[in-house]
This record gives sequence, structure tokens and C-alpha cells, in this order.
Amino acid sequence: MADPEDDFEIRLSSLEREVASLREQAVLTSTDVAAARVLAAGADHDVSEVRAELRAHTQGLNALRETQLEQGGEIVSLRHGLAEQGREMREASTRCAQASQQWPLAWHRSPRC
Repeated sequence: MADPEDDFEIRLSSLEREVASLREQAVLTSTDVAAARVLAAGADHDVSEVRAELRAHTQGLNALRETQLEQGGEIVSLRHGLAEQGREMREASTRCAQASQQWPLAWHRSPRC
């Protein structure tokens, strides 16, 4: 039969090797955790920068939208003005054509032609 003292020594030696292995794993795990924290901090910083850039782009697009709305209103106003001028030109042309048919009698009475 095996000596209980030898069995104890074998179990103790095995246990010491397991503890040493667990300590090595703990050190590696601790190093991995520290590296993960550094990566997470860097990612957080990068996300903050991207968010700031996104806000800046959004503000720029909003400003561009406002400008386009203002210019659209001005274009509509210009169109109305041009339409009015077109009507006035047609009326003046009609008056001139009528006056030229009655010329020389009506020529001196039509100051716009």
C-alpha cells in the first residue's frame, strides 16, 4: 500500500503547480483587462469626435437648408415681378400697335409709344 505521506506530498506538489498556473493566468487576465480599458477609452474618444463632427455637419446642412428656403422665396418673388413686367410689356405693345394703326392722328396723344 502507498505511504500516505508520499500521497500527501504528490497532492501538495500538484496543488502548488495549479496555484502557480492560476497566478500566471491572473496576471495575463489583468494585462488583458488593462489593454481592454485603454482600447475602450480610445473608442470612447473616437466616438466623441465623430459625434462632434456629425453635429457640425448637421449644423452646416441646416444652414444650407435655410439659405435654400430664403433663395427659393426670392426666386418666387422675382418670377412674380417678371410676370408683371411681361404683362406691362404686352399692354404697352398692344397700345403701340393700336396707336400705329391710327397714326398720325393718335400719335401725339400716346405718350408711351
